[in-house]
Amino acid sequence: MPFTGNNFVRNQNFVSDRNAGPPDDLISADKVDNELDNIADGLTTVKTAAATADSKAVTAEARAVQAEVNIRDGVEAGANTLAKLLAMVRGWFPVLAIGIAGRYMRVNAAGTAWESRTPAQTRADVGALAAAGDTMTGLLTFNKALSSSNMLADLMQGYGVYSDNTGINGNRLWLNAPNGGQIIIGPRAGADSLAQVNIKATSAQVNGSAIWTEATFNPATKVNVTGGVLTGNLLVSKVDPKYQLTYPGARSWSFDIHHTGRLRIVDETAVVDRAVFETSGNVWLNGRWLSDVYAAVDYAGTRSNDAWTKADDAQNNRIVRDSVDIGGLFGGDRYRPFFRKSSDGTYTHMISTVLNQVFAVNRKSGYIEFNSDIGIVGCNYFVSDERAKQVHGPATKAALPVIDALSFIDFNYSADGFDKNTRHEIGFSAQKLQAAEPTFVTEIGEYLSPNPATLLPYLAKAVQELSARVRQLESR
Repeated sequence: MPFTGNNFVRNQNFVSDRNAGPPDDLISADKVDNELDNIADGLTTVKTAAATADSKAVTAEARAVQAEVNIRDGVEAGANTLAKLLAMVRGWFPVLAIGIAGRYMRVNAAGTAWESRTPAQTRADVGALAAAGDTMTGLLTFNKALSSSNMLADLMQGYGVYSDNTGINGNRLWLNAPNGGQIIIGPRAGADSLAQVNIKATSAQVNGSAIWTEATFNPATKVNVTGGVLTGNLLVSKVDPKYQLTYPGARSWSFDIHHTGRLRIVDETAVVDRAVFETSGNVWLNGRWLSDVYAAVDYAGTRSNDAWTKADDAQNNRIVRDSVDIGGLFGGDRYRPFFRKSSDGTYTHMISTVLNQVFAVNRKSGYIEFNSDIGIVGCNYFVSDERAKQVHGPATKAALPVIDALSFIDFNYSADGFDKNTRHEIGFSAQKLQAAEPTFVTEIGEYLSPNPATLLPYLAKAVQELSARVRQLESR
């Protein structure tokens, strides 16, 4: 059909056909007939649709009439619900008249009809709450599902009883009071065996005496007790606990226990860890492990004494000790440190009069070496006392051949801790000295160093031997 939706569609366009030019500059009779047929089909379709709409309108009118009849019959029919309701309402009027005469209605036990009851019977039926001065002898039962506002009793003025105030836990009974209100448990006079407990948001009292008030003691925020003594053990158990001590306007310190077991002491004012105690036994103070100090003095777990002692200790001013003294300050003088007390009661010590100058001591058999903080350029102090020697007789070994075997080098130091800028045009190689005479060198840490204590006697004897030769030559 020539319709698209509600739009009529033409199949021919006479103007375009005429303007197309030969041979279509004239409109043919066939095209006109086709277009007229198309228009006729469209009109037929419109007529058919109109007839269908008219038929549906007649049907709708008939249904409306039938609905009106049904409604009228339904109201008046005896089997209809509305009719039943009307009859029920009409039947109530005699019953209500009886109730007005002093009786009440209830549904019978079978649940099929209403029956009349006297006021006394009604009270016995439901166990009703008594009026003022009466007594309730029955059981009052509340059975309500949990909710966020499950009130069992409204005591008015903001007070109430709840089975649960959150809707989460059914094992709680809440006594609710308004802001500023009080809930008191116990006798009003407070003289019986049950104490009178008065609890508010800002204080608690027993028999009128304050247990705490917000101004002096609030267990939710602080503990403020002066002169109290804790005689039992105080156990605080939580994850990563922290305890803080603050002097207002001065300093704040804290100590905490890490979940690894480490104990820290923290300067909260400077936000700096001051001390750490490891579970391994190591102690860390201001950036240094005390275990490093122990290692430096060879302080191991096998030592018989376990004490670091103060530098001002009354007994020899010891700093570190084991079964005997390792080190300390001689006579308490910080410029006279000593290292390892000797067996005869004397001390091996050194004296520094230069501020901040650092010395290291290394004791060898028969001498002590001192090395300064500018490198290994120290000196040896040979113990030459004959009482410390076993003398075999005069020296007979020729010294001049040994001295003649020495070689010299021109060098600069290259290792860290030495003066690398100074050139030494004449110097020793400790390894070559050792090859000439093993006693000419000594070990200081990982380095070899010339040993003037043994080199000097060889030089002196070589000079004597040369002097003897000179005298022989002069006599000739």
